[in-house]
Amino acid sequence: MNKKSGFSLVELLVVLGIMALVLGVASTDLSRMYRRGALRHAGFRLLTDAQRCQTLAVQHLAKVGLVFDVDPRGSFYVLVVDRNGNGVSRKDYLTGRDRVVGNPVYFREFGSQVRLGLPSGWRVPQPGGRGSVAEDGLQVGRAGILSFSPTAGATAGSVFLSSGSEVLALRVTPLGTTRLFTWNAQRGLWEPVRF
Repeated sequence: MNKKSGFSLVELLVVLGIMALVLGVASTDLSRMYRRGALRHAGFRLLTDAQRCQTLAVQHLAKVGLVFDVDPRGSFYVLVVDRNGNGVSRKDYLTGRDRVVGNPVYFREFGSQVRLGLPSGWRVPQPGGRGSVAEDGLQVGRAGILSFSPTAGATAGSVFLSSGSEVLALRVTPLGTTRLFTWNAQRGLWEPVRF
């Protein structure tokens, strides 16, 4: 007898079903990896720009800050150098007395889900252990400015970024130390981001 080789319709449907399942799982994992990578990119850029402020403060012998703001295009920050000796202020930034260095850095440039602040409804403790993080993601004083001085001091504070279920924090100490942390929701603690 001659047997024809090939697949039956049932076998073909089973294989297609398995492939669809594998692709569905893979696309979910890829999406999560993309969001995590975009958030890490935004966090590293923020960390690098904070360190750049420290360098510029020494070079210009003036205070240099990261000013956080919002406009119709979204949340952003800019590097600003104090030019009148009274420190970086929102008023001097808005009137042009303090000099903006470079272009604004919009968080949406890192991905549509990267944002300043926490996911809606999240309660996350401060990395230092005192209180909870504000949903807007800025804990840098009333003016929303992280400022660095030429003598290696800084405005202490934290900036929180999120993407999906991932949260990062840039922490700045009064001595100007800058560190990046990630929130481990499963363990309920902040962990340093490894380079």
